[in-house]
Amino acid sequence: GGRLDHLLGGALLLTSDAFAGTRIRWHVAGGTVHVARPHASAAIHGDVGDVVSILAPAGATGVTTTGLRWQLDDAEVASGTSLGISNEIASPRCSVTVGEGTLLIIHTRSQ
Repeated sequence: GGRLDHLLGGALLLTSDAFAGTRIRWHVAGGTVHVARPHASAAIHGDVGDVVSILAPAGATGVTTTGLRWQLDDAEVASGTSLGISNEIASPRCSVTVGEGTLLIIHTRSQ
């Protein structure tokens, strides 16, 4: 309820190896957080113009997106970089895949 430390802790908890075999979608703070791992892509359904940000808490390689305004194709998303922040949905159905690492994908609806 309103605590930034709990929000960030919860988001990072989703990247735990304990949940590696679980498809995760967390509805929080006006948006949805998806988790993508190797062999477990994230499917995002939204409206054109919705914001999507991709974070790699420990870094990730082989990141590929479809349906976003700025596509990534086998990209490296390093921890602590802004690559992947504030993209936009260009098609109502999008996907994010990753070769190595774990991604948090934050989908913020525009309405």
